[in-house]
Amino acid sequence: MLEGDLWVDTDDGNKMYRYTSGSWVSVQDGAIATANTNAAAAVTTANAAAAAAGTAQSTANTALANAATAYSAAIGSLQPSASTIVNSTNQMTAIAANGITVYSGASASSGARVVLNSAGLAGFNSGGTATFSISASTGAAVFSGSVTGSTITGGTLNIGGNAIIDASGLLTATGATITGTINATAGYFGTSSNGWSISSTGLVGVGSGTIVTSTGANAIVLSSTDNAVGIKSGGAYAGWIGSIGSGAILMHYGTSPSSVAYPRAAMSSTAGTLSGTASSGYSANSDGSNTITGISRFINSVQVDQSI
Repeated sequence: MLEGDLWVDTDDGNKMYRYTSGSWVSVQDGAIATANTNAAAAVTTANAAAAAAGTAQSTANTALANAATAYSAAIGSLQPSASTIVNSTNQMTAIAANGITVYSGASASSGARVVLNSAGLAGFNSGGTATFSISASTGAAVFSGSVTGSTITGGTLNIGGNAIIDASGLLTATGATITGTINATAGYFGTSSNGWSISSTGLVGVGSGTIVTSTGANAIVLSSTDNAVGIKSGGAYAGWIGSIGSGAILMHYGTSPSSVAYPRAAMSSTAGTLSGTASSGYSANSDGSNTITGISRFINSVQVDQSI
């Protein structure tokens, strides 16, 4: 062997040696060993990545299979066409120029259906009659059936024009049946010009208002026009009680109140008078004296305890 000869040890990973000064000295490049190590690590990483990719591929295949199953189920339930979706119970949704219609019959324009479009929302029964509608522009709602709720809030409640409650709480109705207690400090029975005004202290007559205690033949009638109380008996007025001047009360026979009707009885602060005509009667005066006018007839005996 000559100085400088090279030897590749094929039994030891192809390590290279040089013959120097009578012995073989290793001249192996260290970078190659590092490269080999790095290459081995890269192979390990690549194998792990390949295994992960395989797992991901399996997961993707499973997800794709599930999606296909879901799609098949959706197609079986909802059958879309150009403008209609139909499910297994024949509930249809039609999308057209007039909006979206949900219906269950043969036509999207007749029978029971609900229509939603730019005008609002409307419902129809099987006969095609509108059962409710809500306006998109004004928010106004119309219902043909009952509306149930614990609280209803709004500006005005109008029931067929027959009962209206405005935002201030004023009720206008064509009739009412009310049970329980009614408390009122203002208002009218009748009208503001003809009836009875309600105040915090009671009722005040206005115009020609009357109060009648009964619709039968016998009744008491309170007339605000005459400021008098009429007594009806057998369907006809038997007499009236009213005022006659300041501080005087008059009761007389007749069909209408009058200050000159006879026979009558009058009561004032100075006397109590019972008169048959304008020129005959009996007066008991507050000064203790009695006055008799006209012709007096005494039936049976008369006892006089004082002088006449």
